[in-house]
Amino acid sequence: MNEDGRIRAGSESGLATAPLAAAVRAGSPKPDIGSAAALRKALIDAGQVVAPSSTSGQFVRDKVFPKLNLPDTVTLTLEARGTEAAAALREGKANLSIGPTSELVQETGIDVAGLLPPDLQLVQTFTAAVVSDSTAPEAAGRLIDFLSSDTSLLLTAIRRAGMERPRE
Repeated sequence: MNEDGRIRAGSESGLATAPLAAAVRAGSPKPDIGSAAALRKALIDAGQVVAPSSTSGQFVRDKVFPKLNLPDTVTLTLEARGTEAAAALREGKANLSIGPTSELVQETGIDVAGLLPPDLQLVQTFTAAVVSDSTAPEAAGRLIDFLSSDTSLLLTAIRRAGMERPRE
């Protein structure tokens, strides 16, 4: 079990990972964000940046922005959810959005510009596990086994959602 005893020991299985990416309004030029210097320039050029207030947005605020030493002219707004961050980008309230690929690729009216560079990246892993007080642990385990399998349908759905299987 985990530290607080809520998860059955050995039942955890990483299902998919979602790295951080940047997006622009659909049809806008996609900035180069492939290096820290390029991302810094893209953020300065954008001026107004939006992100979800979840772990990813907090990472951008607390790690990425300070590491890039951005001028005061760059403003980061954290929206409650990724859908709201995408809406702010679509509506012109921001010129660049940063968030998990899994949230950005699902939104209409925006285009993913690319992944953040490795030295500024946060890759989040989506994990399934059986809770310790489960009334159907065998069924839960079978579901996790299915979700962890490499059937082409599952792999296609994961990739379509902007994610990949976790690397061992």
